[in-house]
Amino acid sequence: MFNIFAAWPFLVFLAFPLFLFTLAIYFIPTIIAIKEDHPQKAAIIVLNILGGWTFIIWLIALIWALIKPAPAREQSSPTNVMVVQNSHAHAAGNSVTSAIQRNIFNYSTPKLIGVSGRYAGQVVDLSRGQVAIGRDPNVAHLTYPNTNDYISRKHCVIHFDENRQKFILQDTSTNGTYLYPGERLAYGLPVQIESGTRFFIGEPREQYELVLG
Repeated sequence: MFNIFAAWPFLVFLAFPLFLFTLAIYFIPTIIAIKEDHPQKAAIIVLNILGGWTFIIWLIALIWALIKPAPAREQSSPTNVMVVQNSHAHAAGNSVTSAIQRNIFNYSTPKLIGVSGRYAGQVVDLSRGQVAIGRDPNVAHLTYPNTNDYISRKHCVIHFDENRQKFILQDTSTNGTYLYPGERLAYGLPVQIESGTRFFIGEPREQYELVLG
């Protein structure tokens, strides 16, 4: 006679890999959303956890995770971005592509100034094109280590509009770009910024100031 109690360890041994496989399939939308740094990953994760047991909801979460909203079209691709370090520049190195160092303090120039955080004390000349900040060196000019998970691969983009004489700041992140002291910008929407405005990315310690002069 078959003794189910004696066979119980063997049945558990067979069922456990199947359980892990099923669990991995169940959380595919969550895994994709986190891996791709999706702007709505929190909502996708909640939807996956609470409703993923139904195929329709699971499929919706999967499609949502695969379709990442594109930010508003950028005006131009930056080529030569200038960074100048003052005498109190932060020790952390910058990774700005094709950087050319020179003194830009003697005449009116649109500048991005690091107030605190990784780029504290550094100045970026925005007259040469837009500048992106993030973790991915393939799309960002001012880069952060991958350990800074509160910073997105491409967190935000800044450029100076010569016609309007305004700075344009666009958030492209998961954790947000904030005007100081804490107003969060809408994702993907370019916002006109006045000279002297400060903003921070992800956390308040990563703070910058936009200055014309």
